[in-house]
Amino acid sequence: MKTLADAHMRYKERVSQIGVAKATQQVKEIRSAIERLNKLPIGNAALLAKLKDEALWLNHAISAYRIELREKHIVERKITPFVPLIEMAGEVINGGRDGGKKSGKVRLEKSKSKKQLRQQEAEKIWLKNPELSKSRTAMIIKGRIGGNSDTIRKTIQKPLL
Repeated sequence: MKTLADAHMRYKERVSQIGVAKATQQVKEIRSAIERLNKLPIGNAALLAKLKDEALWLNHAISAYRIELREKHIVERKITPFVPLIEMAGEVINGGRDGGKKSGKVRLEKSKSKKQLRQQEAEKIWLKNPELSKSRTAMIIKGRIGGNSDTIRKTIQKPLL
């Protein structure tokens, strides 16, 4: 006679072979068969009990298999201890400050050249049309060299004539 542990392993292997989705579908089919058998006037008690056991075991095996998959997933992620994470954060913060300063300087140099180009364009436009506002001039510059007209308006300086 087979033990309960053997039955559990057998059903769990079945779920791992066919997958959770198919096993769940089989449980649904077994339950619908049980419902149909219950509606019959002449019931087969032995068959009904066997189907109920089958659904119960299969459902339990699905749950056990899902738990096993979750545990494997957690182990595969390799959760690191808390203290090394704090040490790593300190290194990133300290090293990040220098990196931020360097990238800030690079961004500043790029923006200086863009500002100079925009200012030159604005001065050309104002030489021809000194009455234009900064907003209208920024729209014209946007059409010529691109960019955000609001940003351009903020960076250009109208010369005093």
